[in-house]
Amino acid sequence: MNVAFNLLFCLPFIALTAAAAPIASSRGRLVGAGVLYGAVLWPLNFYVFAPLIGWDFFPDLHDPVVEAVAHIVFFGLPLGLYLANNHEGHPRAEARAFGA
Repeated sequence: MNVAFNLLFCLPFIALTAAAAPIASSRGRLVGAGVLYGAVLWPLNFYVFAPLIGWDFFPDLHDPVVEAVAHIVFFGLPLGLYLANNHEGHPRAEARAFGA
């Protein structure tokens, strides 16, 4: 279930970076956008989505600083790095496209 939620939350970020050419034009910007996305997703998860599904207790069980860092370091950063390394124009992405 965690994988399904991660994929669900990755899709809007991928769509946003694909639509915003200035972000997608730089590896650093993609990584930075991933980190920012992780930071934005944290309060949404804890203070919007959790109460919507009846988990009003969820934010009280966790340290907000630890959870913010976890969302940034373990979700946003890997997402940005993945897209930066697999984005069209990156040498590895082009090599995979040609079967090298």
